[in-house]
Amino acid sequence: MAAGFFDRRAGFAQFTQARIQDAGVLALAAKIRYSINPNDEYPRNFTGHLRATLTDGSRREIRRPYMRGGMHAPLSQEELDAKFMDNVLYGGWRREQGERVPAALSATCSTSRRSVRWRSSARERRRSARPRRHRHGERAQHRPRHRSRAGGRRARQ
Repeated sequence: MAAGFFDRRAGFAQFTQARIQDAGVLALAAKIRYSINPNDEYPRNFTGHLRATLTDGSRREIRRPYMRGGMHAPLSQEELDAKFMDNVLYGGWRREQGERVPAALSATCSTSRRSVRWRSSARERRRSARPRRHRHGERAQHRPRHRSRAGGRRARQ
């Protein structure tokens, strides 16, 4: 939280060893306390409540019924692009490499949803048509289960 307060973001760069050892970050982190709300909707929903007591004794509070970037408050395309580029740079790529990715994905994913669905269902059909094998390589013996009219299993003779 302390690094996020200073940097106004909480990406990978805020969790580097150098950043979490920063004197200002450590000083603020020492003042942070938290408690878990037993009535929180987690994991169905990520809510938040922050209460800050300032040096003059006044308090500031903010509540969020859901997290930014989640289902209820999605990021804008510009925010997603910026987050992607932050991750690209943090991962060691050059900006130019990251800028080529969206175009490459767009070209790769230009097939219609119907053809993608068809390919995946065809793959599933092929998988289910293969004979199943046991651990040691022999084919599984699939014997039908016989049931009596009453619905129970017949006793073996």
